[in-house]
Formats: sequence, structure tokens, C-alpha cells
Amino acid sequence: MNFLRCAVKHPSIALIDAATTLRELKQIHAQLMYGGVTADAHLCGQFTAAVALRNPVNLKYSVWVLDQCEAQTLFALNSLIRVHSKGPTPHSSFHFYRRILGSPDNLRPDNFTYNFL
Repeated sequence: MNFLRCAVKHPSIALIDAATTLRELKQIHAQLMYGGVTADAHLCGQFTAAVALRNPVNLKYSVWVLDQCEAQTLFALNSLIRVHSKGPTPHSSFHFYRRILGSPDNLRPDNFTYNFL
């Protein structure tokens, strides 16, 4: 997951690579909320994607975090499509595809969306 480290701008998100448990991820999330970072759609999307891609076991938590974000990013939704498509419930990917299509921010699917559907 070194590519995540390069794309990260907030130090709390960089901690995800070192986190090993859901409890640690929740502590990082609390730091982000305390700092008001979750109001930033880009950083909230990065956190959601990093959690999902780091360990698919935390997928439910990742989806919950995304639902708390004020605006959802295409990057985060594509990441959830990717993780679901490779997991035990690949049909769940279409739920996030529909979220892209119905987005109030007029998100549109791209090459990364279709690769995993």
C-alpha cells in the first residue's frame, strides 16, 4: 500500500499503514473527526479508501465512515467497488456503482469504475 502513502496529505491518514486493529483505525478516525478533517470530502474519501484497501475485514467500518462524509468522492466509491468485487460478495459492487450514478455531486463512472464491475 505504498501508493497510499504518496497520495496522503494528512498525517493521521498516513497512520493507517501502521494500524493493525479496528480499534486503532477508530482512534485515527476520532483524530480526524476532532480535527474537522471529515468535512473535507477529499480527505474523508482517502480515509475511507485506505481503510477498505488496507484490510477488507474492515469493509463494514469503511462503508460506515463513507456514509458519515458530507460528500462522497469517486475515488472512495471506486475503492469500495474494487474491494467488494474481490471479496466474498462481489455483487455488492453494484450498490456503490448505483451510488455513483445517483450522486448529488454528479459523479460519473470512469475507467477505474468499470474495471471491477
